[in-house]
Amino acid sequence: MTQEELQKQLIELGFTDNEAAIYLILLANGLQTAGFLIKKTNFHRNVVYTALDKLIGKKLVSEFEQGGVKHYKTLDPERIVQRISGLKDKANEILPELLSLKKTQGAEVIIYENADGFRAAHEQVLLEMAEDETVYVMGVRSHFYDYMGENYKKLDRIRTKKSIRLKVLGFASAREELETPRPLMEIKYIAENFVSPVGTSVYGKNVLIQVYSEPTIVIRIKSEDVAKSYVAYFELLWKTNN
Repeated sequence: MTQEELQKQLIELGFTDNEAAIYLILLANGLQTAGFLIKKTNFHRNVVYTALDKLIGKKLVSEFEQGGVKHYKTLDPERIVQRISGLKDKANEILPELLSLKKTQGAEVIIYENADGFRAAHEQVLLEMAEDETVYVMGVRSHFYDYMGENYKKLDRIRTKKSIRLKVLGFASAREELETPRPLMEIKYIAENFVSPVGTSVYGKNVLIQVYSEPTIVIRIKSEDVAKSYVAYFELLWKTNN
C-alpha cells in the first residue's frame, strides 16, 4: 500500500489530512522535532503544532524533551484500534438516547441509481425485516427481472430463511414473465387501466418506489406510517382483483 493510500485509510478512520500526514512521517522516521516535520510537510508551524497536539490528545503520539528541545514519536499503532473500539463502545452507550430524540414521524429518504442500486435497495430492506412478515409488491412488471437478474434468487433465499411471504400485484401484460415460480409467493394481476410508470414494494417499514427509466431509480422511504398507508392501498387492490 502506498503512502497516499495509507493516508486515505487513516482519514477514513477519523484522522484529519494533516494528522494523517504527520503521523505517517513520525511512524516512518521515529523520534523527531517539530522543525523536522515542518520541513518535511511544508506545513505552517501552527498547522504542525495543532496536529501534534491533537495526536497527543488521542494518545497516538507522545512528547519528549531532549536537550531543551521537544521531540515527538508515535506510540504503538495498535492504539488506533483501541481508540476506535472505545469510540464504538461510547456510540453504543449513547445510541438509545439518540434514537429516543429522533422524531418517529419523520421519514428517511434514500435514492439508489442504476441496476446495482436497484439490487442493493431490495436486499438491504429485506435484511432489515423481521421473520414471518410479508412483502407487498404493486405494479411489478418484467423490468423487475431485467434489473434484478439472477439476484432475485438470493432474495428468495433470504425470504425463505426468515419465512417472509411475498404478495404480488403484477400487470397482466407481463403475465408470462411474472409466472416464474418463487417460494412463499401469491400473485394476482392488475387490469391494464392500472398501468403506472413506477412499481412499489413495501418491506416492513420501508417503501421502495421503482422508477423504470434509464438509468433506473429506486426511492426508499423509511417510515412506518407511510408503509402502513401503502399496505392498506395494496389490500384494497388485492380484494378487487380476484
